[in-house]
Amino acid sequence: PTPTETLAPTPTETLTPTPSETLTPTPTETLTPTPSETLTPTPTETLTPTITPSEEVI
Repeated sequence: PTPTETLAPTPTETLTPTPSETLTPTPTETLTPTPSETLTPTPTETLTPTITPSEEVI
């Protein structure tokens, strides 16, 4: 009988998986916070009290 040719199985090509491109995460731009302008407080004008001289009644 003609030997049934034993065929070498075609190797199922083991594919090197395409690496899902590991993306370097875009750094969320760390913003230097805008300093809420530290305002020099307007000095509440210290008024020199007007001294009303109590008229010295002799």
